[in-house]
Amino acid sequence: MLHNDISNKQAPILAFNVDNLLFKEKQGKSSIIDRVKSLIQSDRKKYINRDIDMTFVNTINNIWMKHPYSIYFITFYPYKYDLFTILDRNSVNYTSLVELYEWDEIRRRCGLQFTYYFDNDEELLSYVSMKNALHIRELPLIIK
Repeated sequence: MLHNDISNKQAPILAFNVDNLLFKEKQGKSSIIDRVKSLIQSDRKKYINRDIDMTFVNTINNIWMKHPYSIYFITFYPYKYDLFTILDRNSVNYTSLVELYEWDEIRRRCGLQFTYYFDNDEELLSYVSMKNALHIRELPLIIK
């Protein structure tokens, strides 16, 4: 019962590509040790050992506390259970974690289910080409 709303109606859905937005982007050149470690590590380890972007976490938690939206996280990687652990460890509030396999599914869900979809992948946003698929920098314009 969020904001004293006891109806059965679901809140509008804000979806975020957690693969791109939850983790910090690597900055600058890596050392020789980092490159060797990258060659040795499995894809799963590379994925889950990235640094968390706490600005994104704080933004999500702020939306959760102050606005009547459902928050869906979208992942295209098969590490859903690892993501549950990461999200829990960092106290991220969300409604659902959805594992998708193709970009077409984002396009379909933007037309049918998501009120807004946010990402920082320009190529994927161009492919989806829906009015409600927006770059993450446009989030403050939507959430007021």
